[in-house]
Amino acid sequence: MKKYFSVLLLILTALSCDETDTEDNLTSVENPLEIVESSIINMIGDMTSIGSTKGALALRSLADLIELDLEEIGLAKNGHLQSFIVKATVDSDPNLLAELHGTYTWDFDKQEFIRTESEGLIIRFPSGASSFNNSELTIRELRSSGLKQVNLPTSIEATLTVDGEQVSKLIFEVEWSMTGLPVSSSIIFELDPYIFSVNFDDTFDQKSSLLASISEAESTLIAVDLSVEFVSSRKEEFMALNGGVKYKDFSLDGKMDIVNLEEEFDPNDFIDLLLYHNEEKIGQLVFQLDEVSGEFMPFVEFTDGTVISVDELIEPLKNQIEIFLKGF
Repeated sequence: MKKYFSVLLLILTALSCDETDTEDNLTSVENPLEIVESSIINMIGDMTSIGSTKGALALRSLADLIELDLEEIGLAKNGHLQSFIVKATVDSDPNLLAELHGTYTWDFDKQEFIRTESEGLIIRFPSGASSFNNSELTIRELRSSGLKQVNLPTSIEATLTVDGEQVSKLIFEVEWSMTGLPVSSSIIFELDPYIFSVNFDDTFDQKSSLLASISEAESTLIAVDLSVEFVSSRKEEFMALNGGVKYKDFSLDGKMDIVNLEEEFDPNDFIDLLLYHNEEKIGQLVFQLDEVSGEFMPFVEFTDGTVISVDELIEPLKNQIEIFLKGF
């Protein structure tokens, strides 16, 4: 059960506050499983498109060139650039640009970045199979918390160009606690033509909230809104999670009431998670006890009576996410 309780926490981390009725009376929709499978296929297509943008390909090329491996830092080729990156993680000077300023240019013969003095921080490198440095990452703002215990970035402003065209932009603002946990954040990451937005707020007395979205032009692909309530202002024990995530015309909405959980419990008693298509209910999450393992396993029960395990349903998406993340 612990395994799937963790999975549900992750699911609900991608859920938004919603007061939608959670009664068991689900309306009848034809082929609801096909609707969900179609949404998963479309989501995989969108992820592939995002990973194929000029900005994503350029960032992937830069990561490959840097070959940042902290465990092998002494053996890595790009010592100049890497030493500055590592310094940024341990230095207590909040103005990191004062330490990291310079232009780092990829040398094709030496297969490393060569640093020259300059204002700001500029990295010039080849994207993809380019035979010259056609990409430039410019960091105009780079500040950190300045804490010796944990020096984390608080403000970043950066742009990425490929062949003279801006393909990506980052505006990053985060406030950190003394223990290294985020207190509030506002992050906008443009990966032309997509825009990622994340806003987190932990300043409430007994509540934390997360708003996030991915949009393309005037259309919102994914919208997330999560609310987490705590037993006390110390925020050590969860009381409830409420929320929902929407992907185009498909959405998940629900809540998890965990304040009165006992050691042995049936998750069906405290988790309500419903699936919608065009605001019409098409299914709900249910748990079935596996007699062999003794654990409750999550399934989706659709309005037409079809029942399928969550693992089986999202397996294609899980594989695509792994491929997508490995690309970065």
